[in-house]
Amino acid sequence: TYFYDEAVVYYKERSKHDAGLKKIQDESKREIERCIKDMECFEQHKIEVDVVPASSFSARTHLIGDSDIDFAIMVKKIDRNKVICISNALGQCGFVYNDLRNEHSERHIHWVFQKYIDDVEIEGKVRDMAGFKELLKMHYFLDNEATKKQKELITFTKFLLKKHDKKKEG
Repeated sequence: TYFYDEAVVYYKERSKHDAGLKKIQDESKREIERCIKDMECFEQHKIEVDVVPASSFSARTHLIGDSDIDFAIMVKKIDRNKVICISNALGQCGFVYNDLRNEHSERHIHWVFQKYIDDVEIEGKVRDMAGFKELLKMHYFLDNEATKKQKELITFTKFLLKKHDKKKEG
């Protein structure tokens, strides 16, 4: 309650740039889907994939000047051949391999690819569909069910925490 008025002002200011980011998100999603499905190996390995926005931007809890756009590239029954196929597809569309995360967890391992569009970082995280189900529930709630007030307060809390972090560093 104490910070709500400030949260509303911050959220409104931050939202001024959302239309441009939404356009980048929509175009990037279509590009990722097209890149993967255009590969010959897509049919060869019978790849079933679902590309889902999964970032603070899709949840509308991103910060001013600190927006990246993330996608979960969820692969059904992921295996090495499917990862290689998708990696090659993303590479042909200008994405660069960046990181391997959770490499010791078969369910949660994922490969991170990135590129920039209009100075906005786009990340595609290639991961097992079944292993991402728990996190997908959280993304679904934030993207679709959280109220505007909840999003305003989450966003402003993130802003305050980041602001406090910078003071600590300096």
